[in-house]
Amino acid sequence: MATARAAYRTARGNVDKIWLKSLPKGTAVEKILTFAAKWPKLTSFLGASIATVIIEVSLELLLPLVNKDYFVQVHVLNFDKKDWKIDDWSHDNGIIAGGDTWSVKTMQAGRSEVQTPWGTKVGKWKNINNIIYCFQNSFTLMDGIGVALRAVQTDGKAGFAMAYLCKFWTANRLTVKPGYQPSIKDFYDDDNNWPSDRELQYACEVTREDGEKVKIVGSTNALSKVENNIYQFYVTIGA
Repeated sequence: MATARAAYRTARGNVDKIWLKSLPKGTAVEKILTFAAKWPKLTSFLGASIATVIIEVSLELLLPLVNKDYFVQVHVLNFDKKDWKIDDWSHDNGIIAGGDTWSVKTMQAGRSEVQTPWGTKVGKWKNINNIIYCFQNSFTLMDGIGVALRAVQTDGKAGFAMAYLCKFWTANRLTVKPGYQPSIKDFYDDDNNWPSDRELQYACEVTREDGEKVKIVGSTNALSKVENNIYQFYVTIGA
């Protein structure tokens, strides 16, 4: 057994000598190998240091590409002659930007009706009331944000839902749907409530308690690659 081991070591040494002889003499390669043989610990340290630098530089370049803050600013404008309010919301990886807390917000009527001496009614514009919510993604590594809100008349159960999905991998999606939604989370989670295509604007009609139809329009400034990842979601009531 000892004889076999000695033969193996001799053969391995011969292979190493043959490989070293095949290298160009007096070159940088030979100098590096000579240095490595004399200072094995220092060579190991330098190799590890270089590898660490390469990894750190790679992470520094890669991290901004996969770790992103996304913002969705929801603007709801009331042009209707009835008051509306946003009374519930749901989210996917979302928080309210700036550390604010969620609160129900009411938009007073954007216009009123005046009866003329002849008995007809004409609309009279008032100040257009609007509300703004700003949301951002909570987990920022390769993940976007989704939000949904429910709007209802303050004097009845007529309402509609609006939702916006800001995705990391693909273009954004938005939707507005008529009808009072008992659970805004279920509305958001139901794929049937999202259009199959991706457009900058969608519209629907809501029937108020008095039977009058109100047009709802949802639109966005962009579906992807917007500056600073700040997306605007505009929803108008009765415009």
